[in-house]
Amino acid sequence: MRPMKVRESQIATSQRADTYTYMTSVKFAIESVLGKKAWYELKETESVKPWRKWGLKLITAYELALGSTVTVADEEWREDVAENLRSAKERLPKSETIEDVVACLCATLIRQSFLQIGFLPRYQGRDGPVLKSENWKLDVYRSVQYVQSEEQKASVFLSEQQRAIGHEQQFELKYQHRKSKSKLSFQKWCEELAKENLSAENESSVGEAKIEVH
Repeated sequence: MRPMKVRESQIATSQRADTYTYMTSVKFAIESVLGKKAWYELKETESVKPWRKWGLKLITAYELALGSTVTVADEEWREDVAENLRSAKERLPKSETIEDVVACLCATLIRQSFLQIGFLPRYQGRDGPVLKSENWKLDVYRSVQYVQSEEQKASVFLSEQQRAIGHEQQFELKYQHRKSKSKLSFQKWCEELAKENLSAENESSVGEAKIEVH
């Protein structure tokens, strides 16, 4: 009887003591972008199929986000990005193991991270530059700017405020802002309110200190 051949992927899978904690940081990252369904399908699976599925979804989401969000860019940059993402879409369905899927995603997004800030350095077979800022100024072909409109700044403020104080308290503040009929924006109104509260707290502390002295 011929001995059964065991694939390396089967050996690797059998050596995983806990599939729940395996690649946890990658699972969390994918869930944060694509939602809880990704987590439930990936959290304890030993099959490569769900990983291929969600890896392709992740690359597709990235592709759609770039197309919808980056409104001004040169054609050469768009071609470089398209080629990088197209290559990932071709390799992912051929991945034989979970490790192959994650390696493909890592390689694709490493390249993409540098394309996103200017261009992708190419030092294959050569010594790379010293890690000093002057050697990593990647604006030879294009410059990148991240700017915010007033509306976007307001969105950031609302998001951070809600995380800090919760939805209900933020709703109450919005109600008080409307009730006050202030001409200030909600953000400016909140900033002024915070200053007033801080000033009142300081005055109260000074008053308490004087009482203690007497």
